Amino acid sequence: MSTDIGTPPEQNVTTLLAGIMSDLQRLIEQRILLARKEVEHEFRRRATAAGVLIGGIGVLFIDAIIACLAISHLLYWLQLAADSEPARYPLWECYALVAIVLTIIGAAMVLVGRSRLEAPTEFSMFEQVPTDQ
Repeated sequence: MSTDIGTPPEQNVTTLLAGIMSDLQRLIEQRILLARKEVEHEFRRRATAAGVLIGGIGVLFIDAIIACLAISHLLYWLQLAADSEPARYPLWECYALVAIVLTIIGAAMVLVGRSRLEAPTEFSMFEQVPTDQ
């Protein structure tokens, strides 16, 4: 009676470990590919949002220029007398007045923004939490 024991158990374990390592390598490659795709998707989404935001800021900037011109002309028109007398202020002074007011407002906004950026944060996760002893 012959006994055929087949393949030795070491070869089965070796094959099994090689298969596990191959599967693990493939899984790691897939995870890296998935992470790369997620980063690319997030980058595209943020780039699109930034493009829209920059476009909107550009439109608002042009709108602000046109609004300043309109306000200056309105100021000039309001000071004209009904009898077509010359205006109290020439048109260039109306532009200068609007520019000065906007400069003051803009400077105030810059100072407030800078002070908020320089202000310490209320909470930092690196701060020591006081303990009662």
